[in-house]
Amino acid sequence: MQIAVIGAGIAGLACARRLVDGGHEVVVFERSKTPGGRAATRRTEIGGFDHGAQYLTARDASFVDQVDAWSRDGVVEPWPVEAHSLQAMAGEPPVREPSTGRTLRWVGSPGMSAIGEKMAEGLDVRYQSPIVRIDPVDGARGTPPRWSLQRREVDSDVVAVTEGLFDAVVVAVPAESAVNLLGAEATIARPAGQAHLEPCWALLVGFAEPIAADLAKVGDAAFVNGDRLAWIAHESSKPERRAGERWTVHAQSAWSVEHLDDDPEDIKAKLLRAFHDATGTNEQPIYAAVHRWRYALARTSLSCDFLWDGERRIGACGDWCRGFRVEDAWLSGVALAAAISA
Repeated sequence: MQIAVIGAGIAGLACARRLVDGGHEVVVFERSKTPGGRAATRRTEIGGFDHGAQYLTARDASFVDQVDAWSRDGVVEPWPVEAHSLQAMAGEPPVREPSTGRTLRWVGSPGMSAIGEKMAEGLDVRYQSPIVRIDPVDGARGTPPRWSLQRREVDSDVVAVTEGLFDAVVVAVPAESAVNLLGAEATIARPAGQAHLEPCWALLVGFAEPIAADLAKVGDAAFVNGDRLAWIAHESSKPERRAGERWTVHAQSAWSVEHLDDDPEDIKAKLLRAFHDATGTNEQPIYAAVHRWRYALARTSLSCDFLWDGERRIGACGDWCRGFRVEDAWLSGVALAAAISA
């Protein structure tokens, strides 16, 4: 079959790879310039920041095998870090709590974006190709429809290009975006509407000199239970990273919702102040930037592997189907590919 996959995140790429391996002709449409979705790395003049997914873990046997293969290829490396817990209350110094145990965490090498780049190798991925509409084109009575995709030109509101026809469509984007694309396809759109992804503001901050004197409060990574911050990570503590004092900070989901549409400069100032409070440092950065992930964490998932309408040959996959981990996204995409091929 000729199959369109919308979204080159982990789920979409995993699905596309299995479909191609199964003999199908697959085209992947991705709105951004790079693959991997939230498994992303921002490259700057002072080094890289993993500003989306921080790491991955592997529990399912098939994903363990995949991570092992990536490890042999040098795509991922273990990150031997003990993530601490910080209780950071407003107006009070942070209190470091004991770690709940060591988890084997893997990171992309030399950045999280290496995972998506590896997965996209050999696939027909059309970057900067945002799909804004999916239309069924009915065939003969008793046969499934084929599908026409409408693509918006980059940096334009004009829908100028029609892609298709495809025998099947996979929608591998955040649940809220999937609902908009699926439209009248109620069999898929209705359950997809029950999933919910929360936003996250990320702060990327770098310093001219190490702030090692203050690291005892944080370590190289910490979950923060505070009003603003949820996570702090020392980028140069990850393997195969450029030396330098770089930190990635994630805000709490509730705080990100409250400030979703605030001016980025205001967000940067507020998160930098919270970072100073949590780490105990007053050093001023030589680099600071923020990134807004509108759809970051799948807080409400469907507890299923994927959505698929076999009669109309349209489906959806993503971490929001199963849970919230990178592993969930990969497993969702692989499972949907198996269902389509079957």
